[in-house]
Parts: sequence; C-alpha cells; structure tokens
Amino acid sequence: MQIQCAYCKNWIEDTVDKCPYCGAANENLKRYADTTPKTIAELQQWYADRNLPPEETTRFFIGRNFKAPKAFGIYQEGKNFIVYKNKADGSRAVRYKGPDEAYAVNELYLKLKEEILHQKARNMAARNSSGSVQRGPGDIYKGGSDRQYEYQKPLTEEERAERARIRAEYAAKEAEERREREERFRKKKLKKRIILLSIIGTLLLLFGACTASMATKMVRGDWYAASADQVFWRYMKDEENGKEIWEWWKYTKGEWVSFGETDQKDLLPWDITKEHHYRTKKAVERAFGISIPPVRESKAYLTLHPPKPKSAYYYASGRLWYYATDKYGADYGVDRNGWYYFDTDDTDWHYLARYDDSEQVPEELFYSSKDYELTSNYKKLESDYAYVFPADFVWTELDDFKDTDYYQDIEWSEDRHYEDSKNNSHNNYDDDDDYDWDDDDDWDYNDYDWDSDW
Repeated sequence: MQIQCAYCKNWIEDTVDKCPYCGAANENLKRYADTTPKTIAELQQWYADRNLPPEETTRFFIGRNFKAPKAFGIYQEGKNFIVYKNKADGSRAVRYKGPDEAYAVNELYLKLKEEILHQKARNMAARNSSGSVQRGPGDIYKGGSDRQYEYQKPLTEEERAERARIRAEYAAKEAEERREREERFRKKKLKKRIILLSIIGTLLLLFGACTASMATKMVRGDWYAASADQVFWRYMKDEENGKEIWEWWKYTKGEWVSFGETDQKDLLPWDITKEHHYRTKKAVERAFGISIPPVRESKAYLTLHPPKPKSAYYYASGRLWYYATDKYGADYGVDRNGWYYFDTDDTDWHYLARYDDSEQVPEELFYSSKDYELTSNYKKLESDYAYVFPADFVWTELDDFKDTDYYQDIEWSEDRHYEDSKNNSHNNYDDDDDYDWDDDDDWDYNDYDWDSDW
C-alpha cells in the first residue's frame, strides 16, 4: 500500500524505512524497537506487566535512588537521568548520567532482560527442587514422574560471541531509532514554533483592533471611593448561569476586610456616580493622598484564598517542612497533597495538613510560604542552607523526602495517570510475553559480580 510522506507529500510504499525522495523517516512504519520502554514510567510498567518479583528481590530499582549495597537502578535528578550499580561494599558505579532518558532507560532495560533470561534458565533447572535427585547448576528437568534430569552444557565462546554480536546490533539499531526520533521531534518543534508565532501575530492584530472598544468597558477589577476611609475594590470571582458574581473588599482603618459577594453595586453606602469610580489603585491614592497596601497580600484575602505553595523544602517554626503536590492521587484514592514535617525525635517524616487548612498549617507557611522556601534539591539543604538550621540539627539522620513512602505513592499516581492516558489513546505496549514471571519462581541475584562496575 502507498502512503504520503509526512514531509515532502510524495507517495511512497508503506514498508520502506525512509522516503526515497526527501530521506525523511517513514513515521507509519511499525518498528519492533518502538515497543521497548523509552521512559522510566514505561520501564516501570514493563516491569509490572511481566509480574516480576518486588524490586527488593530482583535488586533492580526503577525510578528510585536506592542507596543500599547490591543494586541496579535508574532515577532522574534535575534534567539528568542516572543509571547506577551499587557494589557489595556500598560504593556506586555510574553507568550513565545525562539528559537522554531513552538511552538511560535502554541501558537498564538490556541489563534487566539479560538477568531475566538468566533467571529463567536457573529456575528451569531448580524447579521441583524437593525431589531426591541431586542436581548441578546446569541440570535441566526433562519431565516425567521419575524426575529425570539432563545436564546442559555451558555456553561456548562462539555462542557468547554470537550473543554479544546480536546485542551490539540491537544497540546500534536502538541508536539509529533514537537519532530518527530526535530529528522528527526537532522538525515538529520547529513547525509548532512557526504556528505559535503566527497565532501570536494574529492575536496582536486583534488586540490592537479591540483596544479602543475595550477601553470603554468595565475592567474585571475596579475601584470605588468617596473618601480615604471609604475605599472599595471589587473583582470578578465567578459566573453562574450567565450571571456575573463580584467579590467586594473594603479598606478601612488601614486594613482590608471582606465585604460580600453580589452582581450589583448595592453594597456601597452611597450612590454610584462617575466621580466615585476609579480604574486603578494608583488613581485612588492620588485622589485622596493615601497609600493602600495590595489587597491580595492581606491576611483577610489570603484566609479566603490561600496560595498553593511550590513543591520544595521549607524551614519554619523550628522544623523542616516539605510541601508535596499530588496532581493525580485523588483519582486513585491515594491523595498525598499537602504539608509534611520532619520529626527530629523519631527521625521520620509525617503528614500534617492541606495547604488551605489555616488551623493546622503554621502561620508563617500559610500566609508567606515563599519567605521560608529553601530548595527542592535535597543535596543543597546542608551545603547551601545549613545556616538556617540550629547548631544541634542532626544532618546524618535527615532523610530525603523523595525516599519516603509518601512520595512513592505520589509517583505511583503520576505513573498510573500517564499509563492510563496512553491506554486511552490506544497506544500498544510490548506484547512480548516471553518474560512473564510467576510469583512462585525464585530469583537469585547473588551470581552477580557485585564488585564490578557493571
């Protein structure tokens, strides 16, 4: 069947790898490599789909910076993805550190598949180990009621070389696929940028044409004042059933107070005239020779409209805090959104309250959390912000919040949402079931040379 090239629009065969006219990759070509995990989330799903044992058993930690000895893993730190191996003595060998997530995931993916093949051969040999026949590590069960076994010879040098060649060819193909994906992404990004600039240009023209008419309309937030002690501010809060709902605030005696909600101006203590209406706060200040603090920074306003903090570490009220944003937890019944504090007595993290719970959240964090924000990077706490902590603060007992079960639940809900979104868009995962793993199977990771770099 012939299809159109996505770039030069010439008709080409749907089975060709590249367009013979312009050289662009055939985006409609189904490639086997496309079914392999390209992100940490996809690798986690690949791991779960094959019913592999828990990470603590396999010693492969996907998306976690696991620090104990004897472990493989991958995690993201800032813009970099890090693939590591923790040796038996606890030291770490970094296999890859860089911004290419697909490359990093593929490094651990190949190692994991290699171990699965190894474990399948081992489990086949060790299955039904309760029999009376003594077996060696290469004995394979033949079947039958008499539990007969035959010895399987180890791989020859030629067989090992052939496997290495196949892995090298696969890695080269993956690298070529990655380059093609990056080129397609670059072209799509350029196309989107051109479209975006065109839209912006059109909007600017429309804005210029509408400026004159908009100047005569009432702004969403406007001011009314008859004296220095009678200043009112209103802004559009909501619209219900086609009806405008305005929120009113009054500035009197140096403070802001809530003055109610209505779609009318009947809350004002005097008749509205043009001389009472002002479009900006500066106009009111000039008219009456006063200085008015911003209403949105007042405690009265923040009590009704508490600001949502940024996910980061904070230090206030003599404690280290972390605010966690859980975007999708409520959708899956594990909502971890809110404030957490580190208890120096039991050296553990605890949940406190949501960001809008004024009775539980300390006043400093509730009204001005930005003033107490430190960093979202755990490693910088001691190096760059140690001066805010008391002298007797025990740093060795402080745990990264991202190593807690709370954060793992947040990551789980994000991964679940990501995978559900992919399923809804009818994307297919790797259908290869050769690596399905039964829960009853053993997993012996002690055959690794844990002292090697990989």
